[in-house]
Amino acid sequence: MERKLTLLCSTGTMVSRYNGFDFMRAIRHISSFVSEGLCDGAELMMLPFYYDKTDRVIRAFRESGVQVPVTHCEKEVGTLLSDAAAAAEKDGTRSASLREEAERLFLLNCDAAARAGSKMMVLHLWGGLNSDSHVEYNTDALGGLIEAAGKYGVKLLIENVPCTTHDPLTNWRAMGRCLSRCGLVFDTRFATFHRQAKETLSDPGIAARICHVHIGDVRGAAPDFSSIHPIYQPGDGIADFPMIAEMLRKIGYGGSVTLESPAMNGSGVVTSALKKSLAFIGDLICS
Repeated sequence: MERKLTLLCSTGTMVSRYNGFDFMRAIRHISSFVSEGLCDGAELMMLPFYYDKTDRVIRAFRESGVQVPVTHCEKEVGTLLSDAAAAAEKDGTRSASLREEAERLFLLNCDAAARAGSKMMVLHLWGGLNSDSHVEYNTDALGGLIEAAGKYGVKLLIENVPCTTHDPLTNWRAMGRCLSRCGLVFDTRFATFHRQAKETLSDPGIAARICHVHIGDVRGAAPDFSSIHPIYQPGDGIADFPMIAEMLRKIGYGGSVTLESPAMNGSGVVTSALKKSLAFIGDLICS
């Protein structure tokens, strides 16, 4: 069946500290998936491990011929912004230092995305223990981040990551004018965790801004954050994928979709699980 949507496989499904961050193996597997017609390219999940190896990673992708339409900004950026927000009232100097570090790392990620050939970059705007407890601070920083990414030719996408104070949909709606200057990432696992999948895709103003979809599954719901992990393969948790697929069709979604569910067994990779999930997504959502 011909795919109507671009289907990607995240390098994060195969790269972790347990296998020595073996990005070369991930690229080889994704190249094989592309050759088999299971997906169209990769989403590069940036990790702290990559900062002094970016040249090697980009070169490896170019030599493989695998396209990287989307890069996922390293998650520490959002955590630093949230920590800066929490520190602002008590320690202005520390808050400024944390924000400066977040912005420094953000620019490194923008550079990596641009060199990888990505036109879009996913950002966790909030994160860590402080999460969205002072989300107005994170939102205030967003305008500058959007502008900075634009200078690299990269469109910034804000993901519906879990919240401890509000919820992803409320935070998206509170982005104000920035909402029209960036895109949104609908993550099936996070939307299911917050019981917001249908509500999110039913909101015309929000649905129209969704540029990318992340696929993963979960078996628990907020406020039980212990259930965020492990990330299950699609269909192995409680996410209603038939409903999500139907809603995406109803809103005329025409963007890209990435499989994010890891398939690692110790230092090994269970490629059969990834192939099964890519086929599942390709048939149900992308065709």
